[in-house]
Amino acid sequence: MGNNRQIAEDVLSAVGGKDNVTRVTHCMTRLRLNLKDQSLADKDRINAVSGVLGVVKTGGQYQIVIGNNVDDVYKEVCDIGKFQTEAAIDENLDTPKEKFTLKKLGGNILDYLAGSITPLIPALMIAVIFKMLTAVCGDMLGWIPNTSDLYKLFTFVGDAPFYFIPVLLGYTSAKKLGANPMVGAVLGAILIHPTLIAMAGAGENPQGIWHPHRGAGV
Repeated sequence: MGNNRQIAEDVLSAVGGKDNVTRVTHCMTRLRLNLKDQSLADKDRINAVSGVLGVVKTGGQYQIVIGNNVDDVYKEVCDIGKFQTEAAIDENLDTPKEKFTLKKLGGNILDYLAGSITPLIPALMIAVIFKMLTAVCGDMLGWIPNTSDLYKLFTFVGDAPFYFIPVLLGYTSAKKLGANPMVGAVLGAILIHPTLIAMAGAGENPQGIWHPHRGAGV
């Protein structure tokens, strides 16, 4: 308590006294001061205060980095200067918005694709290993007859990750976007449902669904 009080007194003194402060706010780590006359503030004195980790001047505001005890220091400053207390503000509000550019758009797309596909690499590696065993030991060298149960086992284990890749990709894509991963998995499962695959293969149109060439299904 005493240390926080001392920090508050020293900071107010370094910025020209409490009468030079028009408003005091704080975020998770910073004490924010709006001053009447910024020329009265001594940045070196503020930095020299024991308990101050740094000073940032932005938008006409002095932001004094305090750390985890900023809330206690803020209360002491408000008590000393009789300032109105306010709720802590979101520190992310200070982050400047980036301008939209094609380069930024391309980077976001690549980041999304990488974040969605990279988690699938272990599963795809397993599939490739079993497919390689089937091709080399079975088809090329003939060590495993293609009618044997082992050959069939290697075949469907190698095919499984590729067959269910819409489910896996739906899960990882939703997770990357911050959505519910199980909803993404279900959407992927819909794409490989046997009924949908059969209708797509036969060129059928489900009842009531509009088709660009045939109109609504009948």
